[in-house]
Amino acid sequence: MDYTGKTRDDLILELISLRKEYDELRKEEFLFSSLMDNIKDAVYFKDQKSRFLRINRMHIDKFGIKDPWEAIGKTDFDFFTEEHARSSYIDEQRIIATGENILKEEKEIQTGKADRWVSTVKMPLFDSEGKIIGTFGISRDITDRKNYEERINILANALKSINECVSITDMKDKVLFLNDAFLKVYGFTEEDMKLESIVKIRSSNNPEELVENILPDTLRGGWHGELLNCRKDGSEFPVELSTSIVKDDNGSPVALIGVANDITERKRIDLEKEVINNIIRGVTTTSDLEEFMKLVHVSLSKIVMAENIVIALWDFEKTQFIFPYFIDKYDDIPLPSTMEKSCTSYIFRTGKPLVFTQEVFERLINENIVEEVGRPSPSWVGIPLKTPSKIIGVLVLQDYEHENVYTEKDVEFLESVGGQIAVAIERRQSEEAIKVKNEMLQVTNAEKDKFFSIIAHDLRGPLGSFVQATKMITDRSAMMSMDEITELTETMSKEAASIYSLLENLLEWSRFTRGMIGFNAVKLNVREKITTTAELFTETAIRKGIQVIININSDYIIESDENMLETILRNLLSNALKFTPSGGIVKLSAAESGNGRIEISVCDNGIGMNEILKQKLFNLTEKTSRPGTEGETSSGLGLHLCKEFVEKHGGEINVVSEAGKGSCFSFTMIKAIK
Repeated sequence: MDYTGKTRDDLILELISLRKEYDELRKEEFLFSSLMDNIKDAVYFKDQKSRFLRINRMHIDKFGIKDPWEAIGKTDFDFFTEEHARSSYIDEQRIIATGENILKEEKEIQTGKADRWVSTVKMPLFDSEGKIIGTFGISRDITDRKNYEERINILANALKSINECVSITDMKDKVLFLNDAFLKVYGFTEEDMKLESIVKIRSSNNPEELVENILPDTLRGGWHGELLNCRKDGSEFPVELSTSIVKDDNGSPVALIGVANDITERKRIDLEKEVINNIIRGVTTTSDLEEFMKLVHVSLSKIVMAENIVIALWDFEKTQFIFPYFIDKYDDIPLPSTMEKSCTSYIFRTGKPLVFTQEVFERLINENIVEEVGRPSPSWVGIPLKTPSKIIGVLVLQDYEHENVYTEKDVEFLESVGGQIAVAIERRQSEEAIKVKNEMLQVTNAEKDKFFSIIAHDLRGPLGSFVQATKMITDRSAMMSMDEITELTETMSKEAASIYSLLENLLEWSRFTRGMIGFNAVKLNVREKITTTAELFTETAIRKGIQVIININSDYIIESDENMLETILRNLLSNALKFTPSGGIVKLSAAESGNGRIEISVCDNGIGMNEILKQKLFNLTEKTSRPGTEGETSSGLGLHLCKEFVEKHGGEINVVSEAGKGSCFSFTMIKAIK
């Protein structure tokens, strides 16, 4: 028995028990150390001042030490940056104060080493009595996972941020991902397309064969091409699409990627270039101005709404608009006019393109700048047709059914193409004018050739008679009586007068056709001019026994070139006396014919003419000469000259005649404003 009162056996049993406890502790220490040394996670224990009590071997490389025991008594401030160590200290003190665990992912920052990411569980450390005596924690290195997640995140953000429209679908076309550009361009939200089929955006107007080839080609490596897609509002637009597949680790396809670009703008630019080239080529490929304008209409319709189109050109000679091309759903082609307060005239005057909205139109009406012409339309655009030197007209497009049809982009295009159209129209007009002049010149030359042939024939007769008469006088004057000589000289006088009259008309016509006769309209009294002209033929009328009657009841005043009027009256009265027999009557009269004109008539009851001859009058290429009632010669040139002079005054000349009953020639002149 010892001093404690325990027997030897008791002591032996106690020693055996202690040995067992020691062995158990050694075993637990062995197991704990094995766990600490072999676990892949970093484990630590700290006291209340955040000093390391124990760490496992996973900290050796991290802390740059050879043995875990080297860290005992040290803190995070000895191994990490100030920022990271302080953050850890704050966490641990909070755990000691609250007894609550902390689970977090944090970046471990050490000077001179790469940053590492760890997933950490931090917990309170209790003693056997349940008192918090420190903290302990387990942290797992998740740097690779975080880097992978970061790369995935960058890739996802890149897909969301790029300008191309990106879609990812499963193998059954169900939407998995749409980037921001896709949602913006197509007008959908993520919720709209959630679990929807990507087929929703495809247009039904795509060729069937094209759509059917997309998936097979994608599975074979990828598809690239152009097709039509639909926005949420149903509007169609062209896209350039590239597709590819996403494969799993086994190489099996699991998803489809589509990258699309809205090519509306590119298509429009290409189409605009094509339209401009078509218009430029049209100058040489079309046969006339009308065909060229049709080509312009068809070309513009490919880009803008052009169902109703007007090309109004300014006639610089007559100072008014003409409408060589007018296609309108409701309005008829207007007559040439100045259209002073029309929208078309406003564009022409300002020389600037303009889209007429209702607001703009009402403002200009209120300012008394324009007024409503034709049927109103909610969409109207006018483009000045400008050449490098001037504005030649206006291009107008309008839509009667829809508002705001024409955009600023449309105006920019129409303004650029308007210059091409203007230059082309001016060139085409010049070509056609030259063509018409050439044709007229050819016709005129042919007419002149035939006319001079007729004149030569008409001159041959009286001139031949005159030559023969002079030869008779020369050869036989000594054997001729005075009466015979007198008779022969009278004949010569008539022939000379006839030749002189013909040459005088020929000279006048020649000077007129060459533009050598000026036109000077003055106010003239019709009665006075007719009376003066009639007096010139008094001797002829008396000799033939013809009564000349002037029947004018008013002093009509006309605006006329005096020399031309005298020529007209002289020729008409000469013809009336020539083709009226002895005892006949010739009447000269004047009366108002309406429209501000005076009609002057020269009528006779002479031999008249048949319908065939009447149709040939005023035509240079037709032979209309015939002898008068006493054999007087005629050429028909006088009547043609009358027609030219009357038309120069803006008037008309007409004839009413019947064989055996006489003829009545009448022409109109502008009545002077008093």
